[in-house]
Amino acid sequence: LANALAAHPKSFPQAYRASIAAGESSGKLETVLSHLADHVETRQANTRTIGLALVYPAFLGLISIGIVTLLLTFVVPDIVQVYRRREADLPLLTEILITISDILTRNGRAILFLVVTLLIGGWFALRNEGARERIDRFVLKLPLVGRFSRRKTSTQFASTLAMLVISGVPLVRSMQIAGSVVSNRFVRDRIGEAAVLVSEGTNLEIALQRQDCFTAMFIAMVSSGSQSGELGPILLRAAEDQQRELDQEVKTVVALVEPVMLVLMGGMVLMIVMAILMPIVKLNQLTGF
Repeated sequence: LANALAAHPKSFPQAYRASIAAGESSGKLETVLSHLADHVETRQANTRTIGLALVYPAFLGLISIGIVTLLLTFVVPDIVQVYRRREADLPLLTEILITISDILTRNGRAILFLVVTLLIGGWFALRNEGARERIDRFVLKLPLVGRFSRRKTSTQFASTLAMLVISGVPLVRSMQIAGSVVSNRFVRDRIGEAAVLVSEGTNLEIALQRQDCFTAMFIAMVSSGSQSGELGPILLRAAEDQQRELDQEVKTVVALVEPVMLVLMGGMVLMIVMAILMPIVKLNQLTGF
């Protein structure tokens, strides 16, 4: 069965094939397939949860940028013509608004071209292994995003490694396969180095701790599993704990992002309205109305 699945690597990743091969060789294929099914369902559910949680803040941010851009590009220039005909002294806030509006209206195509170029350049950079590794390494150092990425990679690694160990795949081989499914390229390379250390006789928890890519709780649970001889179940529990904390962090971030985005959007619109109304009030005062 494992050899038959190997003919379709895009549909059946290496971790699945290795688990099935271990199940066939140990005579526990039914148990391995059951663990594999649970692993696939859990991973899909986790990915779906994170994706859905981040959709609304991203949508709200795009809408905010779009509304402000439309106001500065189409509404403000028409109103500015009235002020310029009056040749009145304008408040500083209005002058800043007019400057930004002029930049957008005069250089809109150039700015759009620059944004598209940056997006395409970023897309090509993400496809380059060296650039992607440097980006992933930088992400781990960011205050909030780094902790989120570190917990996500720990969950990915722990859940896959637990499935492989429970299936009977040798530890070093399990680490190599589990590392290949981690999304962060930098962490993936560090797991490869940890696998080399384990193959040379280093304890698993020490090898992982040296890479400085995983949370302290995860390392502690790996140490407990190694000492008790129940590495697979402990890793499974570690993955579940990491996933619960990850879900909680995502919910917290989303709960904070929504009001922050609304306040920022309202604040930007308020600044535009104030910049437009302040000269009108000043002109009315000068004309005696």
